[in-house]
Amino acid sequence: MALAFKQLAPRVRVIGIQPDASPSLRDSLRDNICYEEYAAAPTLCDGLAGGIGKIVFESARQKLIDEVMVVSERATRQAIAEFARGEQMIIEGSGAVGLAALLENPARFRRQRVALVLSGANIDAARLRQVLEIE
Repeated sequence: MALAFKQLAPRVRVIGIQPDASPSLRDSLRDNICYEEYAAAPTLCDGLAGGIGKIVFESARQKLIDEVMVVSERATRQAIAEFARGEQMIIEGSGAVGLAALLENPARFRRQRVALVLSGANIDAARLRQVLEIE
């Protein structure tokens, strides 16, 4: 997606977002090594837990990904709940991290056009119920 965005609109900024329980891309870029395996703490973001692939690492190094942000589990829970309550959409944790970044950093994105990539509804009913009860 980053390659397509950059081809269509070269000035667009692509921000990768990861849970604070597993910031493998951020750490890979910091340490200049691709962490294909990474010990993750428990997270709602099953699809983002653990290591990253070489293609993602190389894409980030080639500046197709301009920045990596890390979001909290709390913000991810809020985002999942907001999608469910406000939009009647079931979005898994990995797909909700974009909104989590907006919720944690509202001033940073104020007066900007922002597009979020929403993906996945792979959240079981018990976990979704738990998220909705907490928020």
